[in-house]
Amino acid sequence: MNGKACFVFEGINEGSFNWALERAFRHYKERKDEWEGMVRKVMEIDNSWNKTAGKYIDVYNSIRVRC
Repeated sequence: MNGKACFVFEGINEGSFNWALERAFRHYKERKDEWEGMVRKVMEIDNSWNKTAGKYIDVYNSIRVRC
């Protein structure tokens, strides 16, 4: 865990991803109170399309300009 509300992994391979999952599962089993706090924190994050769509449009426009 990186001190926030997520489990990070380095690299783009199956082993790195699996290691992050193992840490998350262990945290869930061994630290239920902390896990519930993480869940609450993540649920407060606005991940709606209203917030993120503009970012996708910006990326699209930056790529489109180069073509």
